[in-house]
Amino acid sequence: SSWIPRAHPHLAGVILNRNDFEALGDLLAELGDVHVNRMTARVLRDGSSYSRGWSEMQPGHREALSETSEGMIVNSLSLGAGSSSIHLRRSAGATFYKGDWSAFVRIVLGHLAGAAAERRRMLSGLSRERSAPVAETLVMDLQPDVAAAPSTRKRILDAINDLRGARTAVLHANPYLHLIATDHLDGSSFDILITDDHRLTIVPGLRASTGSLARVTDAVGLALGMDELRLEAVPEEIPATEVFAV
Repeated sequence: SSWIPRAHPHLAGVILNRNDFEALGDLLAELGDVHVNRMTARVLRDGSSYSRGWSEMQPGHREALSETSEGMIVNSLSLGAGSSSIHLRRSAGATFYKGDWSAFVRIVLGHLAGAAAERRRMLSGLSRERSAPVAETLVMDLQPDVAAAPSTRKRILDAINDLRGARTAVLHANPYLHLIATDHLDGSSFDILITDDHRLTIVPGLRASTGSLARVTDAVGLALGMDELRLEAVPEEIPATEVFAV
C-alpha cells in the first residue's frame, strides 16, 4: 500500500521471493490444479520488464516460474486454483478475485503473516553494544555475477538514497565495496559490504531498528534481486585465508 512507506520505520511491508511464490502455489494445490494466466518479472541486467500471459494451455506455477532465469526476479503471478482466482505480488501483496475466501485467508494470508513474523524475528534486537564485538550480521545471497557487475554500486546507492530520510557514504569502492547507510528517520545506521561475487553483508550499527532494517534490506534486495536474507554468526577468529591471499 502507498501509505506504508509514509509510516516507515514503524511499519514495513513483506517482500516475497521466488521460494514464497513456489510455496504458495504448492499450498494452493489443495484447492485443485494450479494454473498461471499471467506473470511479470524484471531483468536485472538492464532493469527491463518481462511479461508473459497465457490464454490457453496455462502452465502450473513451477513451470511458469521456470521461465525466469537467474538474472530475473519475479514481480507478480496471477493464478487460479480450483474455483479460486488470486493475484500474488512481490511487494507483499495478494488480491482475492473469486473462489474460496476462507481458503485464501488460511493459505495465502496465513503464509504472508508467517513470513512477516519470521522477518520480524530475524531483524529484531540487532543493535550493537558499545565496544562489543559484532556477533551476527545479515547476509544477502545474490544471483551469480550481480556483485561484480559495474552497475551494482550505483544500484545500491540509488536504492537507499531514494528512501525517505536515508543517505549513504562510500568508504571503499574497489576492489570491494564498503558503504555506510544512515536512516535519519530514527538514527539507525548500517555498514554494507560486498567482498565476493555472491553475497552482500549488512553490519548493524549502535542503533538498528527493525523497521529501518526492513526497509533498507527490501530496497537493496529489490535492486539486486535478492535470493535470500539470513542471519549469520561472525566467527570469533578471522580465518587466515580471508586475510592473506593464497
